[in-house]
Amino acid sequence: MSPEEYASRYLNLRALLEDFSICDVSIDRYLNAGAIYSADAKTRAKAPERAKRAQAAYSKIMSAIAAELKTRKGVPLTFMLGGMYLERMGIKRCFDGKGSPGEIRDVLWLASRFGHTSWEKAQSYCYSNLGLDCNGFVGNYCGLVPDNLDTILFDKNPRKSFDDIECGDIIIFYKTLPKSPKPNCSHVAVVGENPSVSGNTLDFTIVQSSGSEVGLNTTSGHRWTLKRDKSGAVYSEDTSSERRYRFFAAGPAKRGPR
Repeated sequence: MSPEEYASRYLNLRALLEDFSICDVSIDRYLNAGAIYSADAKTRAKAPERAKRAQAAYSKIMSAIAAELKTRKGVPLTFMLGGMYLERMGIKRCFDGKGSPGEIRDVLWLASRFGHTSWEKAQSYCYSNLGLDCNGFVGNYCGLVPDNLDTILFDKNPRKSFDDIECGDIIIFYKTLPKSPKPNCSHVAVVGENPSVSGNTLDFTIVQSSGSEVGLNTTSGHRWTLKRDKSGAVYSEDTSSERRYRFFAAGPAKRGPR
């Protein structure tokens, strides 16, 4: 499956609600909950409002599940509800910017079950509480559970030849050279269908979830000049961007999109 096809699963997501109505929604907003879990109180206080709303919605849905299950020890890791087999971590991922399309469908079913949304309000619920960050999209595309995937962990099996770059490769963005972990490793994206290399010039499409106001998107018409670093790894440099160095890698072993 191409990155564009996988992105369309989010952008054209169909979900069954508790009343058996079917809603069509778009999961196209950026959501990064990292600051919420920071040990630093000042960082937590500066967390984006969307992340705070998402965590409030998560707490609300967990309270409703606990009440229906009649448990005093919190929601178990796995449980049955209304004939559905559900995982607590799968629900949480959706409110952290890490959910797979299937996990988001489960959340919409739960939200409708407890009266938190309806067919008419499903898209509004998604806009307010759900979304993807960069490694949430890339991790799910690679078939990895993206709970604790740092962006630098995608920098596996670097491309050493310009001609080796192909659809599904990972682009890892660094602020400095030599490459170093976060915060210098700041973003990941995926090479889209039919990249073309001529000499040291790459023409291609990027599929990514980016920026606080952009979210999940596909943009074509990119033309980058390719270089190699001292180790032979292929990258491109953009002197106008804070994310100056963009490296190409096959990435970790892919298991098929989640």
